[in-house]
Amino acid sequence: REIGLRTRSLIQERLNLTGSVGIGPTRSVAKIASDQLKPNGLTVVLPEQVEGFLAVLPVRELRGVGKVTMKRLHAEGLRLVRHIQELEQSTLEKLFGENGGGHLYRQAHGISSSIVGLAPEQKQISQEVTFSEDLDDAGTIHSTLLQLCCGIGRIARKKGVLGYVVTVKYRFPGFETHTRQRKLPAPTNWDMAVFEEGQRLLAEAKALGRPLRLVGIGLSNLVPVGAHRMGLFSGPDKTRTDRLYGTLDKIADKYGKNSVSPAGTTGGKRRRSK
Repeated sequence: REIGLRTRSLIQERLNLTGSVGIGPTRSVAKIASDQLKPNGLTVVLPEQVEGFLAVLPVRELRGVGKVTMKRLHAEGLRLVRHIQELEQSTLEKLFGENGGGHLYRQAHGISSSIVGLAPEQKQISQEVTFSEDLDDAGTIHSTLLQLCCGIGRIARKKGVLGYVVTVKYRFPGFETHTRQRKLPAPTNWDMAVFEEGQRLLAEAKALGRPLRLVGIGLSNLVPVGAHRMGLFSGPDKTRTDRLYGTLDKIADKYGKNSVSPAGTTGGKRRRSK
C-alpha cells in the first residue's frame, strides 16, 4: 500500500496527472483492481480476497473477454464472474474450447501463469529498409545505412549495451537475400563504428555495385556497458566520443530522433519496413 501511495503521489507531482493504483497477487488481478476506483483510487486485493473480489464483477472485466466472448457468455447465462467460478473447468472447455475455457477458468479464479521479472535478454538490435524500387544509387544506400546505424547506436546506448558482432542484410531483385557478419575486436555502441564495419561488409560482398531492394544492419552478441575488458576503443578518445554520443542522444530525446544526424544522411526513395 505504501509503494502504491508513493507511486500515485509521484505521478501527480511529476506529471500533474491522477493515477489509479491496483495491488494484487497477480498482474491480472492488480490490473482489474486499478480500474475499480477511478480516478485517483487505490485498491488492494490480498490473496485470500481474490475470488470474492472477482465474483461480483461483470464478466467483461476479465482479461481477454471482448464483445464476441461476452455475447457468448451472456447466452449461457454467465453474466458475473461468480457464474464462471461455479462451473468446472471441463464444462467451460466444452462450451468455449480447451484454450478458451481454460483461460476463462483461470481468469475467474485469479490464477496467473505470468511471471513477473526481468525481460528476456535482447540478443540483437537491428533495423532495415525496403526501397520502393530496386536502387543502385550508392549515395542513397550509403546515407540509408548510416541512418540505420544511428538508430541502432541510440537504442544500444539507451539499453546500456555494447555489441561484438555487426551483421549486414541485403536483398537483390527477385527476393535474393543475403547476410554477412563479422566479430569486432572490441564491442561498441558507436554509430560510426557500426556503419564503417557495415560498409566494409557490403563492399566485400560486392553488393554496392548491384541494384538493391533492401538493406539492413544489426548489432549482436550484446554485453552490458562495463562488462568487457578495455581494449581497442579505450583511452581519452573513447571518453570524448562517448560524451559526444551522449550529447547527441539528449538532443534526439528532447527534439526528436531526426533533429540531429551525421553529414551524409540525406533523404532518398525508401520505405521503412522495420
